[in-house]
Amino acid sequence: MEDYNHVFKVVLVGNTTVGKTSLVQKFTQNIFSIDQQATIGVDFWLKTLKVDNDLIKLHIWDTAGQERFRSITRSYYRNAHAIVFVYDLTSPRSFQCIPEWIADVESLSNEESLKVLVASMSFIVSVLAANKLDKICDRQVPMRVGRGFSAVNGFECFVETSALDSTNVNFLFEYVARRLRDHMKTIMRRFAVLYSIR
Repeated sequence: MEDYNHVFKVVLVGNTTVGKTSLVQKFTQNIFSIDQQATIGVDFWLKTLKVDNDLIKLHIWDTAGQERFRSITRSYYRNAHAIVFVYDLTSPRSFQCIPEWIADVESLSNEESLKVLVASMSFIVSVLAANKLDKICDRQVPMRVGRGFSAVNGFECFVETSALDSTNVNFLFEYVARRLRDHMKTIMRRFAVLYSIR
């Protein structure tokens, strides 16, 4: 039986063909498929990684980007510990749709802990990932634009990635795992202080 210290749910959202599935497959299986098929509904992946002395298990949910699957995928946003918003840096449309994805996630949030743009005690981590860095010659969304959007909208991290050549793929998920681990430890310490006062 596998041993681990923490389990976290990570959800990837974004338009179809931005490379969400490719990012997850590269991270979990170290594979890249040129002819990747569009996700139908939701795919689920597991990956355990070591952060310092802690073993972290990530439950990674890869959601479909097509509008016709929105009613299916929305329910999977609930109880997420991290949301990774992905766009294709060669596609202005996929970047312009990120605010819609933010609104979509927040509309399903009945709990304050799922408000990804609200600073709170919760340990939700929100990351903005610009994928397909290997196609930099076809770039349509400048890095400064993505980084500026990330800062204005309160994302914890902005990163440019390539599932094809692995650029920053491990960094993306390791960052998420580390931030979630750190948030969880902070919360546990605060609870310990509260109980000690009693």
